[in-house]
Amino acid sequence: MTDFSPVQRRDYSPRPGAVRQRGSGDLRAASADSRPSDVGTVTVDCGAACGGRATAHRGAAGNGEATLYCSTSANGEATALCASPEEALRTIAFTGRTLGALLYYSPARPEQQPLLHALAGDAWLEEWPALPGLAEAGALMQQGLIADQRATLEQEFQRLFLGPHALPAPPWRSVYLDEESVVYGESTLALRAWLRQRGIAPALATNEPEDHCGLLLLLSAWLAENAPSSLDTLLEEHLLPWAPRFLTLLCEGTVHPFYQGLGRLTRITLAHWRQYRGLTPPVRKLYH
Repeated sequence: MTDFSPVQRRDYSPRPGAVRQRGSGDLRAASADSRPSDVGTVTVDCGAACGGRATAHRGAAGNGEATLYCSTSANGEATALCASPEEALRTIAFTGRTLGALLYYSPARPEQQPLLHALAGDAWLEEWPALPGLAEAGALMQQGLIADQRATLEQEFQRLFLGPHALPAPPWRSVYLDEESVVYGESTLALRAWLRQRGIAPALATNEPEDHCGLLLLLSAWLAENAPSSLDTLLEEHLLPWAPRFLTLLCEGTVHPFYQGLGRLTRITLAHWRQYRGLTPPVRKLYH
């Protein structure tokens, strides 16, 4: 049995090595020290429908060339997919660990402070996949981390995810997929059985349901690094069918700019994962 601990990885700081767009369609991979040998050629196969607008994912292939394949999204913008499967998994691990920590842990925890400090700056935006809406989501989160808004961050976390009053956006899968809209419902037990079948035992500090959205994002990051063959099933069956509804309610249920931005960022990132992995989650009836 493998223990999955959501606190195993605490380094959420953005890493150097982002792919940046420079000029008109010139996409170059910038290394940590910007050595000329690390600047590779990026070929984008986007087709006429994209209008030549492809956003790049960070990282270049080991031979200095990265071929990106993209498809056109509903709004006419193209998202470029990294050629390397390993890079795709690293991106899911990085983004999943960051988003999961923000949704699952109180912002008052000491180990959250480096992450919040990093998000208050701009460097992490260059590390994130270049998605439509990223700048707007990032700006909201940064607004929520200035002094007066930062002072109310913990209070809003409590109101949104802990109570004691009714939660505007319950973060548990069973609330959305079970007809009774209860915590510890049948869908929670189904997830627990799925984890047990794969020998994964979440090491949680308290007796809490395993289907919290933040915890599932952290688990996605863990699977990307440790058991990638199980990642797509977790996303298709246990996260993607209900998470967009939760994130919509989160954005509607808060006036705090940080959590408005976090809801948007998580929503566009999950949509990117879905496209990135070619996933087709089943359409499930939602009860909340």
